[in-house]
Amino acid sequence: MTLVEQSQQFVDLLDRRNRLEKDKSQSVGFKGRRELFESVVKDLEPIVSSLRALRSKGIISGAGELSAEAGEVLKLAKTIKKNFDARPNWILQPPEFSLQLFQQTLSNLRNGILFSVRESWANYTVGKVPKIDRELLAVLKDIGDLGRIVGRIGVLSTRIEKERAKVPKSEEEVADFEDLVSELIKAWDSLESDEMPQSVRVFLKEATSGGAPLPLLTDEVLSWLNNTRSTLSQKPLSESFRVISLARLQG
Repeated sequence: MTLVEQSQQFVDLLDRRNRLEKDKSQSVGFKGRRELFESVVKDLEPIVSSLRALRSKGIISGAGELSAEAGEVLKLAKTIKKNFDARPNWILQPPEFSLQLFQQTLSNLRNGILFSVRESWANYTVGKVPKIDRELLAVLKDIGDLGRIVGRIGVLSTRIEKERAKVPKSEEEVADFEDLVSELIKAWDSLESDEMPQSVRVFLKEATSGGAPLPLLTDEVLSWLNNTRSTLSQKPLSESFRVISLARLQG
């Protein structure tokens, strides 16, 4: 083999090495882009699942404020597909494929969906759950046969508040929340004891749900409250109540 031939062979080896290095670099680049897209999809999946669940239950309707964000994402996706189909390496070139624009556009959509879902879920649940006076429940828990029912009400109320604090990811989770609320309402309706007259049961259910109208505080109710004592404090149950004007509460 002549020196020229040896030199050419060396040049060919260098060219081959350079091509392999370039292919390796591109492979790493494509892998990085794939991991980026996969992470974006993984991040969006639970939020989109929540959106679908609330829409299917009629809790949130239409695209609403998300139309602009969704439109930008669709436009960007079409641009990426068009350029990638024509020239795959395009997606590895920062001046042409703006990673910052891609991330910002997806972030805007994610934040928009998340805000809409959280707001809709909060508005829906706030009207579903009866207001609970926990201090009064703590007193009633030590009164005769009321203890078991009041204890159940406390457990259900705690579980419901935990469910309200998180956004459901499926129709099943929405249904689970509604079942808990139904159980709580049934617990209220079953609030009864042989030791309590009907008028007392009505008064207590109203008082533990945000306030009882003054006409409900009849002589029979007042007598029962004065003669019923907590097993812990041994004080009359009447000492657990205060009469407050609505004007003061609203002010």
